[in-house]
Amino acid sequence: MIINEKLNLVVPVQSDDGDILIGHVHSTPISRGTFEAYYQLVAGTFAAMLRDGEGAVTAKIAELSLRRVAKDKGLQVGPFLDEIVRLTSFVKVGGEVVPFIEVVPKGVISEDDAKDVMSIIVFFTVASAIWSKKDFRTMAPTVLAPWGAETTSLAPTAFAASLRTSTGDGSSGATA
Repeated sequence: MIINEKLNLVVPVQSDDGDILIGHVHSTPISRGTFEAYYQLVAGTFAAMLRDGEGAVTAKIAELSLRRVAKDKGLQVGPFLDEIVRLTSFVKVGGEVVPFIEVVPKGVISEDDAKDVMSIIVFFTVASAIWSKKDFRTMAPTVLAPWGAETTSLAPTAFAASLRTSTGDGSSGATA
């Protein structure tokens, strides 16, 4: 995983059997203003993830931790999650970019996959808002590696354009 200054998250999503790449979820971190508006929720979630998780488990429980912290502190979680979803897109194989909010209703990915990915995005959002870039470079790869997640400085459409697409023409160089 390469962490760069922009810190956009990219998570590959496989078919249910794990054999076929369906696409990539692309998420941009929250703004400084969003962090300041929700710092109690972000900091509380970060502390809960550290307390309750370990390694890759931390990313798997991030959304659950966020919801519990919001409930315990009497904070609104909906607007914060809405902002995270707004900053997230799905890049289908072939390059089509779909807003993340539409992937389940359109049948692009399953609700279970969307929940798993959302938890990874919540982890990324919270950790990138709290950790220094240096600490994030050190810690995030360990937590995000089981999902094949990485970061990119590219926006969703530029990321989509950077992906290789199969044209069906020519040889892949593979032999039968």
